[in-house]
Amino acid sequence: MLSEGEGIYVKDVDENVYINLADLNISVGHRSQRIIDAVQGQLDKSCVSMIRGSIPQKIELMEKIREIAPGGLSEGRFEFCNTGSDASEFAMELARAYTSKPILISYLGGHYGYSIGTLSLLADRSENRRFCQPLIPCVEHIPYPNCYRCSFGQEHPECGYRCLEYLSYVFDTLAPPDEVAGIFVEPLQQVAGVVIPPEGYLQRLRKMCDEHGILFVDDEVAAGFGRTGRMFGIEHSGVEPDVMFLGKGFANGISMAGVLASKEIMEKEEQLQVVRGGSFAGNPISCVSALATIRQIQEEKLVENASRVGEHIIRRLSEMQERYELIGDVRGSGLLLGLEFVEDPRSRKPAPSAAERVLLECFRRGLMVGRVGTYNQVIRLSPPLVISEEESDVAMGIMEESVKATSSAKG
Repeated sequence: MLSEGEGIYVKDVDENVYINLADLNISVGHRSQRIIDAVQGQLDKSCVSMIRGSIPQKIELMEKIREIAPGGLSEGRFEFCNTGSDASEFAMELARAYTSKPILISYLGGHYGYSIGTLSLLADRSENRRFCQPLIPCVEHIPYPNCYRCSFGQEHPECGYRCLEYLSYVFDTLAPPDEVAGIFVEPLQQVAGVVIPPEGYLQRLRKMCDEHGILFVDDEVAAGFGRTGRMFGIEHSGVEPDVMFLGKGFANGISMAGVLASKEIMEKEEQLQVVRGGSFAGNPISCVSALATIRQIQEEKLVENASRVGEHIIRRLSEMQERYELIGDVRGSGLLLGLEFVEDPRSRKPAPSAAERVLLECFRRGLMVGRVGTYNQVIRLSPPLVISEEESDVAMGIMEESVKATSSAKG
């Protein structure tokens, strides 16, 4: 039962303090004074509810998004939403409206939201679709390029990108490419277990989209705003998306999301009146919080900090992997990291019970971490971007104690 937070720390109602590495929504830490001042100042001027017509804060935020956007999207247009799920669903409608094509393609292991529309894209765990069937038609799924658990039993780079050959097979058997509106892809899959595609994959996918007139739709809900050591996760590949949607850490815990697309695509949306936004989309409180969050990220060089501290944590985790066979894989980018737990490193059989035990051991020692993966076998670390190397060392000390306790218990 949490009561308050400060930086990377949270406190519960019994005054216990924890290092919080489990919250993707907090970009610049709890109780950022910059955000407190911005929100309090706006509350003195207006309520939280949507103001009809435009407001300066909306225009300023839209310009800031364009300023930091990758490639040609800096000349694009932005539309406000409330949550990542809203933005994902808006992107679905936008892709169909712009292309006049019915089929959408997303990835097994992907997580896109919990509305009926976004559940149709989602394929992280079958239990998340329970009681929701039937979902919307004309959505197909393909395997994400998970080199640790390749769906085709291949090894990269000798595989020759068999996963992309499979996409061509889908075009031949299920989804004629001239009827595909868009392919929805995360630059790294976080709910599936912080899975990073191999070098060259996204570039090849972009080429296939161009060849067939398919929109490349980039899901930055988890990867955006410095989380991966770049302002947006897609920037690691140098690929420029047609549509990009945002959420989670956008406004440091205050609900804010949106979709950025080229001017041409958004003009189509305006002509067709695609459903978007919501009662509180683009409200002034969320806008000033988002602006303050982005400015803090830029002025305090938190993207660079995420890259530097993330590399430091990866080194610590890799050292642990050498000592404990329970850790099958260490991966991640910036401050979005994962440890995959296995029964043994040869079979790579998922070990969800070990991951759960490590999570509980961490919690008992004052460290909060997340648990993800198709089988709940991956511990996810996603600290605020303000974490220092010294703070990360304390957290990794607790992590190693917890892994050691779990290994001993396993015997």
